[in-house]
Amino acid sequence: MKKIFLAFSILILLFGLTGCFNFNAQSKAEKAAQQAKISGRPESGKVVDLTALNGQTVNVSLGDVLYIKLMGEANKGYQWKVTSPVTGDYLWLKDHKTVGLTDPKAPDGKFTDEWWLKAENPGTFDLQFEYGLVGKTPTQTFKVQVISVGTIEQK
Repeated sequence: MKKIFLAFSILILLFGLTGCFNFNAQSKAEKAAQQAKISGRPESGKVVDLTALNGQTVNVSLGDVLYIKLMGEANKGYQWKVTSPVTGDYLWLKDHKTVGLTDPKAPDGKFTDEWWLKAENPGTFDLQFEYGLVGKTPTQTFKVQVISVGTIEQK
């Protein structure tokens, strides 16, 4: 009886331990492919600052990061929102940060909205932001025509 109990205990222990280990370990290539699905195409290492290019056209390469910094007034309740592109999978949102929007002590009552977007697919599109109250006619518009060039790797 002790041997059966000992064998049963060892069997339960082994099943418990196997749940703690990943026996279906992924190869490095599989992990890289999975990460690419999560983070999109690799970055080129180039950051293109669009902040002062309102109304202009800019050429970028696939993998370039587009940076935009827009200012607003914290006490008006207005906000910046992206209105274009809404289709095409041209861009990948890397990061968005708003600083000072809810801070009544923000310098000069201003806030900043910053976006980092990565060029994912080739095409020509308008990158447009609108500023104002949600559901109302915008008081400001920021618009840049982006021409994204490059080739998509064949798999």
